[in-house]
Amino acid sequence: MRKRPFACNSSWFGLRTLSAHRWLPVALALFTLSRPVSAAQPATEKNVLIFLSYNDRAIDDVGLLESALRARAPWPVNFYVEYLEGGRFPDEGYEKSVAATLQHTYTGRRLDLVMAELYPALGFVVRHRDKLFPGVPIVFVGIDSSWLAGQKLWPGVTGVTRTVDVRKTIDLALHLHPDTNTVAIITGNSSTDAYYLAAVRAELIRRQSEVKEIDLVGLPTGHLLETVAALPHHTIVLFQEGQQDSIQPPMGAYDILAWVGQHVPTYCIFPGICLDHSGIGGDYVDEGEQLSSSAEIATRVLSGERPDDIPVVHARAHEIVVDWRALQRWHIPESALPPGSVVEFKPPSPWKQYKWEIIGALILLTLESILIAALITNLIRRRRAEASTKMLAGQLLHAQDEERRRMARDLHDGTAQDLTGISLCLGQVLEDPAPDQNGTRRLLEEAHSLSRKALQEVRSVSYALHPPMLDGTGLVPALHWYFDGLKKRTRLRIILDAPPGMEPLAEVDSTLFRIVQESMSNILRHSGADTATVRVERDSKSVRMIIEDNGHGMGADALASADSGATLGVGIAGMHERVRQFGGKLEIHSGSAGTTVLVSVPIS
Repeated sequence: MRKRPFACNSSWFGLRTLSAHRWLPVALALFTLSRPVSAAQPATEKNVLIFLSYNDRAIDDVGLLESALRARAPWPVNFYVEYLEGGRFPDEGYEKSVAATLQHTYTGRRLDLVMAELYPALGFVVRHRDKLFPGVPIVFVGIDSSWLAGQKLWPGVTGVTRTVDVRKTIDLALHLHPDTNTVAIITGNSSTDAYYLAAVRAELIRRQSEVKEIDLVGLPTGHLLETVAALPHHTIVLFQEGQQDSIQPPMGAYDILAWVGQHVPTYCIFPGICLDHSGIGGDYVDEGEQLSSSAEIATRVLSGERPDDIPVVHARAHEIVVDWRALQRWHIPESALPPGSVVEFKPPSPWKQYKWEIIGALILLTLESILIAALITNLIRRRRAEASTKMLAGQLLHAQDEERRRMARDLHDGTAQDLTGISLCLGQVLEDPAPDQNGTRRLLEEAHSLSRKALQEVRSVSYALHPPMLDGTGLVPALHWYFDGLKKRTRLRIILDAPPGMEPLAEVDSTLFRIVQESMSNILRHSGADTATVRVERDSKSVRMIIEDNGHGMGADALASADSGATLGVGIAGMHERVRQFGGKLEIHSGSAGTTVLVSVPIS
C-alpha cells in the first residue's frame, strides 16, 4: 500500500493515460459546467479519500478527476489517495495489515466521501467500511459492469461502470493483421488477470478455426522474453499484465511490454497499458464521459444526496484508440483503421506545428509582394514618364534645330539679300561725282560702310545658327569655319585635331557642333583660359570628341548645379540631353588645371 494525501496521480478508467491534447477539451468542458458559489453559502471544506486498486507508479491521471470535482464543487475539497496492491488481497494477512494501517491513519479524521477505482479497491472498501469509515458514502469508478452483474448493490454505494469490449479489440487486431494465425496472451496471476483471461479465451474459441491461442500466464521475465522471441510468424500479442506491486521486479510490466511491442504486434484491452508503451492500441471506453459522470455523482453526494437515490451510470461511448508510432513500426496505414478511430502521439503537421509562423510569413510575404508591386508600378510609371520626357526633349531639340535652320535661312535669303541690295545701291550712288554738296557724299559713304558691316553680321549670325556646311561637307569643315571666326573675334588659341575626310552624319554632326559651341562659350565666359583643344575621333561604332582648356576649372558645386539646374537646351544640362537622345555619354572633369569634356556618341 502507498499513501499520498492531497495527491492527484493515478489512472482512472481502465489504466489509461491520455495525451494532453485530448484531455484539454474535456477539462475545458468540465470547468464550463462548474456551478458558481453563492455568496451566502458557507464554504465548508470537504474531505475525499480515493483508493486505487494497484500500486502502478507509471500512471498519473488522478488530478483530472480532482480538478473536475473541484470545478463543480461550491466548497474547497481536500483529497487523500491510497494505492493498494490488489493482486495481494487473497493473502488475508496483507489485507488485515492494510486495514489496520488505514484505521490508524484515518481515525479521528472526518471523511465526506470514499471513491474506489476498479473492483479490487471497491471490494476492499466494502468489506472494511464499517471499521474504517462507517456511514461514509462510496462512489466507485471504472468498474466493469460484468463484475456487478447479478448482484445487489451495497447500501450507500453508487458510481460509474464501463464495458471492456474484448471482442472489438481482437477484431481490430485481426483486421489490421489479416494474415494472423496465432494469438499469444501475456497476463499475470491475479484474480483480475484470470477474469479477463477467461473473457479473451471465450472470444478466441469463436475463432478457433482461424487462429491458435498461446497462453503466457505468470511466466518469469527471462522465460517470457525467450518464449516471445520464439513465437511463430503471423503472431499477434494481447498484453494484459498491467498491475505492479510495491516490490518492483528488475524488469517491470511496461519494460516488458516495450520489448514485446518492438518484436511482435501488440494489443491491449486496457489503454493505459498499450498506449505510449510500444503497443498498438485497442477498443476503449470514452474516458471523457467516465470522468464527467464520476465528478457529477461525487459532487451530488458531497452536496447531501443519498447514494441510494443516485442510479449507477454506465459509460457507453467507445472508440478505437491507437498509437501512431506503433502503426509506423508495423507499416499499418491510417486508411486501414475503422472510421472514427483516434490516433494518438502523431507528430503535428507542419501547418499545425507552425500555423502562426506560416500565417505571419504569408502576411509578410503578401505585404512585401504588395510593396514590390507598388514599387514596380512606380518604376514603370517613372520609366514611362522618363521616356515621354526624353521623347519630348528630343522633339524640342529637333524643333530648336529646325528653328535655327529656318532663322538662318531667312536671314541669309531675306535680310542678307536686302542688305546686299542696299549696299549695291549706295555703291552706285557713290560712283557719281555729283553728290558732293553739303557733306552728302560723306554720309553716303558711312551708310555704305554700315550696310556692308550689317551684312557681315547677319551672315555671321546666320552661320552661327546653322552653318550651311553641316548639311553638306559635315562636322570638321564646320568646326574649321567656326574656329576661324572665333579666333578673329577673341584672343583664344584653338587647336583642332580631327580627320579631314570624316563622313557627314547629319543629326550627330549637329549635336557635336552645338556641344562645341556651348563649350567654347563657357570657356570664354568662365574659365579664363588662353588655349583650347578639340579632338575628334571616329571608328565603325562611335564618334568621340574631347574638349580641353587650361583655365582655372569649375568647382564641384558649380558643376553639379550646372548639371542639374540649367534650362533644357542651354548649358551643361542641354549638352547632356542632346547626347542622351542618341544613347551616348557625356562626362565633365574639372580641376585647377582646367576642364575636360568627353563625348561619345554611338553610330547606328
